[in-house]
Amino acid sequence: MLNRNQITEKDFEEGLNFLYIKEKARKEITKEIDKRLQTTIKHKTLGREVTYEYLIRLEIYKLIKYLTEDIPYEGFKMWW
Repeated sequence: MLNRNQITEKDFEEGLNFLYIKEKARKEITKEIDKRLQTTIKHKTLGREVTYEYLIRLEIYKLIKYLTEDIPYEGFKMWW
């Protein structure tokens, strides 16, 4: 977002050895993250389009199965 000038130095304020993001910029960042999570990709195993949000959910389910049922966990690998 910084590279695309969606947020600038003016969207930050300095205080007590930290930089704080102003409210307007926080909303823009949140909106951009949500937009990115709704982006879809083709899932090779499922053979259909899924959002990144759903992909994260699938990975969490796999981790839960690994922790509770001792099923081997293999993380999602990007293929492009």
